[in-house]
Amino acid sequence: MQITTNTRHFDLTDSIRDYVESHTTPAITKYFANPNDADNADITISKNGSLFDVEIKLHLARKMDVVAHGSAHDAYAAFDEALTHASKKIRRHKRKITDYHKSAVEKQAMQALYYVIDSTDNTEYDEPEETYISEAEDEKNGAPAIIAEEAAEIKSMSVSIAVASLDLSGRNAMLFKNSGNDKLSMVYVRPDGNIGWVEPHLD
Repeated sequence: MQITTNTRHFDLTDSIRDYVESHTTPAITKYFANPNDADNADITISKNGSLFDVEIKLHLARKMDVVAHGSAHDAYAAFDEALTHASKKIRRHKRKITDYHKSAVEKQAMQALYYVIDSTDNTEYDEPEETYISEAEDEKNGAPAIIAEEAAEIKSMSVSIAVASLDLSGRNAMLFKNSGNDKLSMVYVRPDGNIGWVEPHLD
């Protein structure tokens, strides 16, 4: 398992690197019959004041990702917390992950662009009454500021796998292609903590 460890706002010591590498591989690969199913891990340790924040991104076979976080006043404790959360996520969804990896046919993923929009942009975009504004002008004058853009894949999977992937990723929503009917669908975390599922039905 390839492990990349990065730090922010402090220098990475050999002791921390050795601790991370020696604990990550056995904690994750034990859940897989084939250790290669856990491709690599990106681990970021940040120091914010007196706290250390750790983010672990595990890249599993067939591009299923697991994201987990930990926070503590000690870098080792913060890492241990994040690794525990990652292990719990994998253990909770192990059967679904295994089924996804062993799928006989992996359907072609759709390509898309993923945008990050500046949520601090509070500019109000007013339109004069009874004035026609073209779509191009509207995009130019009324679109919020985009602060990041990256390529993303819309993967083909079942709804149950999508729910598991959403939980593993730590995100609030995920767009996917329903392998049962080839339609675009979305699963998301509702305010009450339950998972919502949206699938458009076009006449």
